[in-house]
Amino acid sequence: MTYTIRRLYTAADAAQVDAFLKPHTAAAFHLRSNAAKAGLTYDGNPYEAEYLGAFNSDRLVGVVGYS
Repeated sequence: MTYTIRRLYTAADAAQVDAFLKPHTAAAFHLRSNAAKAGLTYDGNPYEAEYLGAFNSDRLVGVVGYS
């Protein structure tokens, strides 16, 4: 299986990230909370991170945030 990795930064991406992480809130609390609080871009401010998504076709199957 081949996955496509791309940077997440648009409003549509934010909605997709939240929908993906919502069922995993206990395990992904910080990712979901920080993305909601600071958005998906990193400018060096508290709670910010850059987010990458792994996609199987058009379906989001994984998210990572790093700062």
